[in-house]
Amino acid sequence: MFEMENDLFILRGNQKYQTYAASLLKSLEYGNFIKSFFHIDTNDKVVVNLSDDIEDIMVSGFKYEEYAENSYNDQEINVLVSEEEFNVPSMFVVAKKVLHAYSHILYARVVSNEGERVLWLDEGLAQYLSGEKSIFLCDKKVAKSAFLSEILNYNKNIPKMDNLLIPGDGDGEFHSKKYSGYMMSYFMVRYLIMKSTYASMYDFVTDKEMLSSVDENLISKTINYFGSYFKVKMSSVQLDKVTNPEELMSFMDTNFSFGWVDKYGSKHTDLQGLSKKYVTRKFDKIKASHVMTCPEQAQFCKEVFDQLGIENEILCLKKELDSNNIQLHFISVYKENGKWCAFEFVYREHKGISVYDTYDDMIFALQEKYELDDVIVIPEIPEMLDLVELIYYVKKCALTRNVSVDQKVI
Repeated sequence: MFEMENDLFILRGNQKYQTYAASLLKSLEYGNFIKSFFHIDTNDKVVVNLSDDIEDIMVSGFKYEEYAENSYNDQEINVLVSEEEFNVPSMFVVAKKVLHAYSHILYARVVSNEGERVLWLDEGLAQYLSGEKSIFLCDKKVAKSAFLSEILNYNKNIPKMDNLLIPGDGDGEFHSKKYSGYMMSYFMVRYLIMKSTYASMYDFVTDKEMLSSVDENLISKTINYFGSYFKVKMSSVQLDKVTNPEELMSFMDTNFSFGWVDKYGSKHTDLQGLSKKYVTRKFDKIKASHVMTCPEQAQFCKEVFDQLGIENEILCLKKELDSNNIQLHFISVYKENGKWCAFEFVYREHKGISVYDTYDDMIFALQEKYELDDVIVIPEIPEMLDLVELIYYVKKCALTRNVSVDQKVI
């Protein structure tokens, strides 16, 4: 056995590793960069045990990561080193395994207890900070290839945010055959860094409120951002592959824009003529047109949510400005994991998925957000209604399906 150390790590292992230990320790100096990111100022060294035996890695009291071929606790890292890695060039690969685990250790120290861990953030940072995907930063083609094969692959689903919070390698958990939680987490962290600053990423680790502000829509924003960055034809996000509201938002982002189709079949992208020529449309016609206003948004989402078996409603928010002017906004809402969510795509100022603890909380928030007074449940939006007919239909629905926070449905 040998032992060798630097300012951050104590290397231990079979004598056969000693020839390459100096090279490995040199690569591990990059750990200072990770340490500075997490604002760690203590000098506690972490022991790194090298072994080519998987039984030495999968030991009691250590977290085992098959993905990174390591296991670790708060003071030690066990790393699997294959015979093919017994050379100086491959020590960079081994170093990245060590640094991946080192990032997890320092992340845990910062958040102070396991209950605070946000899995996708922890895993995304470990991949980014360890340098294991540094090739993605150097070679855009390699990064694009990974994005296409692991995120937008026709045979893969896009994970839900809830999946990325549950440890495991199975259906409904962090990583599965149906989606790549590791790759998605990496791109989410990289998106946050590219859209803000590297230094501000630390705030996402320590500030729950800041983190929750991006949580719900982060997957769709990440996919759309890198779709544009890599110049991907995002129509490859298929509607028949949509399995959850986040994926629906991604699909709509890449396939729809604001606009409407008049009763003669002509497409418009501004409001001119809408009051006289607008008519509502049904699902297939909405999908084919690639444009929507809020009634189409609500009806389109309802039909998708119905197909997915998600409890949902169409809400019409209404305000009578005077006897001749009525302001309406239609929005789709749905229930997931015991909470109510409002799905907004058309109204760009409020675009995204907003989550509320209760139905009443949602109604209060929507009235305040849109500055509209009445909330009416609409069973569906029939086809070929002009604006006058649509207003009449809403008033008819209001007679039996008006919503208030005091009387949920009257």
